[in-house]
Amino acid sequence: MTQTATLKIISEDSLTLTINDINFYCQYSKSKNGKYILAFYDGGAFSGIGGHRKKGKGFYFLLKDYELTIMGKVERPNDGKVADNGFFIINDWLFDDATKSIAYAFNDKGEEIIKKRLKANLLTNEISSSGLFAIFKTCNSNNNDHSILLLCDLNSKHIIWKKHFGFQNPDSYSIIDNQFIKLHYKDKQTIVLNWDCKHVAYENNAS
Repeated sequence: MTQTATLKIISEDSLTLTINDINFYCQYSKSKNGKYILAFYDGGAFSGIGGHRKKGKGFYFLLKDYELTIMGKVERPNDGKVADNGFFIINDWLFDDATKSIAYAFNDKGEEIIKKRLKANLLTNEISSSGLFAIFKTCNSNNNDHSILLLCDLNSKHIIWKKHFGFQNPDSYSIIDNQFIKLHYKDKQTIVLNWDCKHVAYENNAS
């Protein structure tokens, strides 16, 4: 990576990144071990137009120990998350007005390892702290991708399953590799799903 980048943290979920005199006001997430930051900018670099638009791809940036290592583009990058090994995921909301989206996963070198086109808008996602697995959840739509959860194996680069999601949308998720997916809510108990997406237990909010 040849670009010179200057990073300024603004809040727990926003930062500014200046690259070659271009300022990007980004959302970001950080790996649990604090080694990686994934920043993403849903706007055109030169148009000044962010959010819903017809052109001007957005950017994503991976920083390791606060040094820029990866920079890439997708149409409308959102909900970026990064694991302790530098693998990361992005929901691409796309320019299209139709209910379509793309679930992306990349390795720490910026190489695409999952690209799944969906006939529904993506709502949320999560990556395990190990970077071995990721999930993507869609919104309602009028086709087979309506309110589904996808479980992806990032090591073998394939989708393990795609299942209808019959639960209230959680505030957040956590993934226990090869064992559980946990649905966390602010106002009620955590729902624990097994590795086949079946409800097996409840936990209190401190779990």
